[in-house]
Amino acid sequence: KASIGTTDPIFDGDVDAGLVISASRESDAGDVSQGGDYFEGMKVNLVVSLGSVPDVSGKSVEDATAILAEKGLVAQEGDRVFSDSFADGTVIKSSPSKDGPVHAGDAITLTISKGPDVVEVPTVVTGQSVATARKQLEDLGFKVTSNVPQFLEGAVIASKQDPTAGTKIKRGSSISVNYVP
Repeated sequence: KASIGTTDPIFDGDVDAGLVISASRESDAGDVSQGGDYFEGMKVNLVVSLGSVPDVSGKSVEDATAILAEKGLVAQEGDRVFSDSFADGTVIKSSPSKDGPVHAGDAITLTISKGPDVVEVPTVVTGQSVATARKQLEDLGFKVTSNVPQFLEGAVIASKQDPTAGTKIKRGSSISVNYVP
């Protein structure tokens, strides 16, 4: 009968917690998962599943940290990125901080949402040309449309903008800057 040598618990999403993932002879890396008389009397090292790393996407950083800590994992804050799908301060995704198997005590890096990339629309109807207003808005990441032909934008004064100043809209949205007689 074989006896157990070392046990290496790792997180594995494909194998339920508590089940053996693999077994090998203590003296070499030969797989003994299938058993057999040849292995009697030898020490066998086991790799045992801790189950899946919990999915913490959509959770607050505080909740995600607590959930991971319950499984013996350490949460560490990673990149903060804009997201239309996840509210500001929530976890977009989590991933192991290092390559290879994930063990209890390992760090899990959290990618955290900054919410949607919104910008407050400035006032561009201030006696400046449509061309100047266009540049100011494009520098902020907006797309600009106008009823003024582009070759005349430097000579025509902007008199109407939509949306109005102070509105918060997503970067990349369109703003119209027009001349209204």
